[in-house]
Amino acid sequence: MKKWLLFLVAATMLLASCHRDEPTPTPTPEVRLTQQYVSIVGSEGDTLTTATEDYLWENGLLRNIHGFLTINSTGSTIPSDNTFIYNNDGNCIEEHYTSPNLNYDMYYTYEGGRMTRAIEMMGSDTIYRVTITGYTTDGHIQALTVEYLTSGKVKEYQITWENGDMTAYTEHPITPAGEDVSYIIEYDNYPNVNTGMPVADAVFDPQLIATRASVHNWQILDQEYFYNNGRLVKATSSSSSLNTVTYYTYSDGTTGRE
Repeated sequence: MKKWLLFLVAATMLLASCHRDEPTPTPTPEVRLTQQYVSIVGSEGDTLTTATEDYLWENGLLRNIHGFLTINSTGSTIPSDNTFIYNNDGNCIEEHYTSPNLNYDMYYTYEGGRMTRAIEMMGSDTIYRVTITGYTTDGHIQALTVEYLTSGKVKEYQITWENGDMTAYTEHPITPAGEDVSYIIEYDNYPNVNTGMPVADAVFDPQLIATRASVHNWQILDQEYFYNNGRLVKATSSSSSLNTVTYYTYSDGTTGRE
């Protein structure tokens, strides 16, 4: 999704940490994602690109994602860092991404424990602004407005949840005015690989909300999935020119890596 695509395509992500206003959360025993590894292989069987993201958790909160993107044709390896900062309630209030090619920052505002606004900045320029206008009774984001400041577009989103999963959303273009478009999302019966990751940065794209906040793994149609110990450990997708394999590793040792 957005961050992972930025990491793969534009050599993504961010920053040196500045841990102020530290939270005091209750430690959690849940199994956490600790590594995501992607290999992209060409039609001749040669590995074109690999990417690794390592996840650092402290007391149940994701603190940092440290990544490496390796481009085999040039032999270059590009590092990246993604740092999360929380308030005393354990809500993510800042997020920072840095790499040699890209730097950007996100800031989140909360009222009554629920996020109400979010902005994404690249340098001194605000590139996205989000206003959350509705929640379901069980706390899921139900309605939001996204302003795409670089293009001048404004869109509203209405989201439907069933049994903890985002099952559908409708996109309503405001500026420029346009026709509504609805999307349906389907899931399997296995726990979400992203369970426990901050939902904050997902508010810029409803599909990211689906991957972060839903109880189960979202099934992308062109991918094949493999499970072990009740969790997603491997996902593959193929085209005429590329084969992509993603491996997941968890804090209890469950992994798809050979």
